[in-house]
Amino acid sequence: MPVKVAWLNDLQQVIVYRFSGKWTWDECYLANDTGRAMVRSVPHAVYVLAITEDEVSSRHIPPNTVTHLPNLTKMMPENSRLAVIVSSNAAWLALDKIMSRLSSVYSERIRFAPDVETAYRYLREYASRHGYATPALPAD
Repeated sequence: MPVKVAWLNDLQQVIVYRFSGKWTWDECYLANDTGRAMVRSVPHAVYVLAITEDEVSSRHIPPNTVTHLPNLTKMMPENSRLAVIVSSNAAWLALDKIMSRLSSVYSERIRFAPDVETAYRYLREYASRHGYATPALPAD
């Protein structure tokens, strides 16, 4: 399966989407359905990480991304917080800048990080800034 979703750990504070190969939006939406159900199954805030697993997936940008990213953002459950996409791909970063200008909901809920450690830092900073409990992350 090109898009997998699982809890980061047993505390169920962070959901991780792992992308491999040339994934499609249909595969992403299928994983997103599972992820949304997982987030709704807990009463507390949940953060999201999206991580590419290989070189192919890190370079791959499926068609109509400008349409699909805001849709996915709007579908986030009420108790979901910041979603961090881990990518240093220049094309993804350019798309992020465009999306941030087009959608205030997107810009409030999505960030890009060049690596997982930076993504963890963004999650901690977001929780602190908004008065949420800091999620337990591997460096903790």
